[in-house]
Amino acid sequence: MTQIIAPKFYLIGLPKAGTTSVYEMLAQSPQIFDCAVKEPNYFLPDGISPSRICDPDHYQALYHQGNMLGQYGLDASVAYSHSTEALKAIMEARLDARFLLILRNPETLAVSQFQQMKYSEYETCETFSEAWQDRISHGAPSDGPYSAIRDYPRSAAVGDILERIKSVVPEQQLMVLIFEELKADTDAALARITSFLGIEPFDATPVHTNSAKEPMFRKLHRQILKQGPLFRATRTMLRAVPFLDTRTLSRFYFEKMVRKPSAQLVSEKLADDLRKFFSPQIRKTEALLGRPIPAWSPENKICSPKVATEANP
Repeated sequence: MTQIIAPKFYLIGLPKAGTTSVYEMLAQSPQIFDCAVKEPNYFLPDGISPSRICDPDHYQALYHQGNMLGQYGLDASVAYSHSTEALKAIMEARLDARFLLILRNPETLAVSQFQQMKYSEYETCETFSEAWQDRISHGAPSDGPYSAIRDYPRSAAVGDILERIKSVVPEQQLMVLIFEELKADTDAALARITSFLGIEPFDATPVHTNSAKEPMFRKLHRQILKQGPLFRATRTMLRAVPFLDTRTLSRFYFEKMVRKPSAQLVSEKLADDLRKFFSPQIRKTEALLGRPIPAWSPENKICSPKVATEANP
């Protein structure tokens, strides 16, 4: 990879662990520069992301203004957490890089990642149960992008992921937050981040974004995401209307045509299977962090998957 002037700060995931909310809060600091592209994915190997910026000049240009102002450049490509190749490339480009990783209870993380992949039209299975059994039996899907994230038994294997990251990133350059603790005390988490980066504390408005969602009309949603012929024809016609613009149409779609999904229900057996499957991952994470994580305790029902019952199938 071509040697470049790389940003210093990387919010590397995990996907669906509150990274977008943290990104939006950090962007409020006058010492942090959030470029025009939240997830450039520049350091990912080829073929992993459909939206990867490959040109080194383009990537550097994203952070040029921040470099001129002496700000921390922020690359929030969360897929880096699943690629040791990407992490090694970052360390080669920037020896003093800082990394922020957010971990979430793996039982709910896997379900949330499925919902996001389903919404983005990268997941072909209709239910989490179907997708889970498929990945347990066949491993990572071989078709389409984000195969590592769609491999839910391993994309939510928080202990293994943390272990791999720690094998590449020096301990003093890595900060780990717990999603559930972040939600419980956002101010304390933000104070830890500013201390870790060595920047001045700042007042940030809490932001809660990128929560689970689903389209009301799947076929229309697919046309929009894929920019199919129906979408292109509609866009061309609407451009002739004087008071409409892309931003107005986008806001209308996400306010009126997208809804919060009903809880992704799992059977009692699957919930039990998830608990047993991820229990070693939780123990490994606690050992690597050197402390217990009470929010991930089996007794904490708030952080457990929603279980279907006979009255609520």
